[in-house]
Amino acid sequence: MSNPSFSMAAFCWRMAYTVALYLATPWILLRHRRQAADYGGPAGLGERFGFVAASAMPLSPIWIHAVSVGEVNAARPLLRLMQSRHPGVPLLLTTTTVTAADVARRQFGAAVTCCYMPYDLPGAIARFLRRANPRLLLLMETELWPNLLSACRKRQIPVVVVNARLSAKSAAGYARASALSQEMLQSLAAIAVQTRDDSKRYIELGADPARVSITGSIKFDVSVPPTLHERGEALRQAMGARRKVWVAGSTRDGEEALVLAAASKVLEKEPETLLILAPRHPERVPAVLELCKRVGASAVVHSSANGRPAPDVKVYIIDTMGDLLTFYAAADIAFVGGSLVDNGGQNVIEPASVGRPIICGPSTYNFAEVVATLRDAGALVTVGSAGELASCVVRLLCQADLRTQMGQQALHACHANRGAVERTLALVESQLKSQH
Repeated sequence: MSNPSFSMAAFCWRMAYTVALYLATPWILLRHRRQAADYGGPAGLGERFGFVAASAMPLSPIWIHAVSVGEVNAARPLLRLMQSRHPGVPLLLTTTTVTAADVARRQFGAAVTCCYMPYDLPGAIARFLRRANPRLLLLMETELWPNLLSACRKRQIPVVVVNARLSAKSAAGYARASALSQEMLQSLAAIAVQTRDDSKRYIELGADPARVSITGSIKFDVSVPPTLHERGEALRQAMGARRKVWVAGSTRDGEEALVLAAASKVLEKEPETLLILAPRHPERVPAVLELCKRVGASAVVHSSANGRPAPDVKVYIIDTMGDLLTFYAAADIAFVGGSLVDNGGQNVIEPASVGRPIICGPSTYNFAEVVATLRDAGALVTVGSAGELASCVVRLLCQADLRTQMGQQALHACHANRGAVERTLALVESQLKSQH
């Protein structure tokens, strides 16, 4: 039997959260409209309030929610395996960001129904659930929405968090609303976590230990397209076969200035080096280009150069989505952003999967165990400043044998840690069987 005081505290937290979300909705709407205008895609405002046509929804689908591009890419091997094993089960994929919606539609086409996730407002969630009527909801990584989970519990829709991770920082945030966090966690049918530390944090917050399974990171199961290395080599030839190339991928606001400072020092030692700079959010490309001009870095944007930056260009800015893996394959070294600033890092498995030596900054709490795995394998180096980044890049550019060794160790680490998709699908299948 539930504790009445606990339930009342959770209810009060959820009501306070809902009121705050209603008050914030106009600003959230403006942000999504601005992002859509910057990116050139639909804002999907109707879908965000749950107004989706019932005729557009598949019959009793498995619903997968992936917030942004990283989660969509992580979900891809799981969705592909589900399609292969259960071809008769329809799939519904929702996203939050405009860029993720575009990537999802391009990756899956008509094989998966794609739309925006409704805002976590009671009315929007109720409308969406009535139209979608999912048999099961899979939440990628850590996306716990109070009203969504409450509505699913009332409708007896099982919810599973897959590829779940929970940093110490995020756990501390959830702990501040412990009653609401416990209510959400106890309403989950299962939690498939990446690591032992993630499991421990979920259980400490109130998750049922019997429902927490360690399945590993799905991102290690990334499937590299057969033609990727050919495309990478063709891109490398177009950029200049003799040039040394390094990538700064998924960089965040405030980080590009540090990367450009490092690039300037690299050019003092290796004047023909090209930096490929890929901001995490493409709508920030104009600001990054302006920053390059301010610091005197010769830069050009990918879409305007047709993959062929002139020899005097020192910074090649990527403004397209879904191409970062190809650029990693075309480069000598990969620096993974979100780590020299305090953003917790980005996906280091992508460059590892194409056999590239990896550099990242000290802020990697979102991928702590994966970073530790690659560092222990000798595939990754951590730096603490722009100066250290420059020194590390120069050292690797000058030592081809070291680059090759680190790249091979990165590939070996990826292969050794695969299998999370199979383990996750087994968990999903057990939930489906329990419904019959």
